[in-house]
Amino acid sequence: MRKSPTAETLLQLTLQRAQELRAKRILSVQIALGEMADLTEQALRLQWTALAKATLASGAELRIRRIAAELQCMTCFEKYHPSKGALFCPKCGGVGAKVIAGEECALEALEVK
Repeated sequence: MRKSPTAETLLQLTLQRAQELRAKRILSVQIALGEMADLTEQALRLQWTALAKATLASGAELRIRRIAAELQCMTCFEKYHPSKGALFCPKCGGVGAKVIAGEECALEALEVK
């Protein structure tokens, strides 16, 4: 399985925050994951489980909050959700778009003991 630097970075941030809190164990981790992120939810879960072994995060519940993609057409400035992966604007057909939301992959919260 190819490791993702994103999953590794999330785990490092989680462990660093747990250390700052002087935690003995990490019970759960909340991650925000955008629909257009470079990592799928399934891949993140698999990689997290593999990477977290023998750390304070081993066995922690991974909660993933999905963030829907939102784009803004650079031609007519219409905001829209890409349909079936198509990035063109549904209003004017423009192909240039600015991503407003949906690329996120961030640590939001953790519960420790």
